[in-house]
Amino acid sequence: MKKDIGIHWRKSLIFTVILILLMLTLSISVVRWINYIEEDFSFEQLHGEAARAARDVQLYAQSDRDQLEMLAVLVAAYDNPASPELWRLLSSYETIGTMHDVALLLPDNTIITGSRQKINVEGRISFEEEAARGAHISNREASVTGTEDYVIRHYVPVIRNGKTTAMLYGVIRLNELAQTMSGTLGRKDAATYLIDGKTGDFLLDTWHKSTGNIWELGEREMAQMMLLFAKFRVMVGKNIIPHAEGAYFAARDNSWYGEDYKLPVYDYGNCYCVEVPCSVLFESEQYDVSHIVFVKNIGL
Repeated sequence: MKKDIGIHWRKSLIFTVILILLMLTLSISVVRWINYIEEDFSFEQLHGEAARAARDVQLYAQSDRDQLEMLAVLVAAYDNPASPELWRLLSSYETIGTMHDVALLLPDNTIITGSRQKINVEGRISFEEEAARGAHISNREASVTGTEDYVIRHYVPVIRNGKTTAMLYGVIRLNELAQTMSGTLGRKDAATYLIDGKTGDFLLDTWHKSTGNIWELGEREMAQMMLLFAKFRVMVGKNIIPHAEGAYFAARDNSWYGEDYKLPVYDYGNCYCVEVPCSVLFESEQYDVSHIVFVKNIGL
């Protein structure tokens, strides 16, 4: 009888242990699933906010240009670009969208600022070069008004009788850009970076409140983490490349990897999309990242 009781007790203990293990396994699986769902939701939310911020930046830029072009028509009506009457009018437009000041770049490489200060910028800014580019937004540049701040200049031509007689531009102060765009940046608990795609210069960094370059990250741990996941998208029309199933960066002859870096190609209907991880661009010594090689058949 005692032996039967002992056997029954051991079976109950084994059953209890197995049940506890099953419950622990289920609990761990549920926790992992919840964490995965929350992480996936967070990435989706950040992706959506980033896309919205990008659209807002484009809208800001277009709105600024529309207003600058309107002012350029007014400037063209004056024979003398230094006319006090003209600058009384322009001074009322000191703050336009993201711009904090307006100025005129003249053919003799002098600038008239919104405060009617005349500055010789010979060797720093070229009227000939800026006029040749037409309406455009500059890279990050140093201010010419005596401060050490970085600025962006949004240029539009002033045209009289079919000739560009001056370049009107708005000044965007990068140290005030975060405040100017506060309604666009979205979440306050996330770091926001705005980077010049051509130069890698930081135009906005809400985490460090400072400027720099993406290739010289230093102590910017958040930016380093961002680059682990960030990707550039390259869109190529099918009128240029009719068929593409794959793409790659060619390995350099001295590459210790010895293999090309394969890139996925997505069919977007009228064009192909290639996603390039930012981290791969750091390995330019290993891969020739100056151009992407497309292949018609992945098996080739």
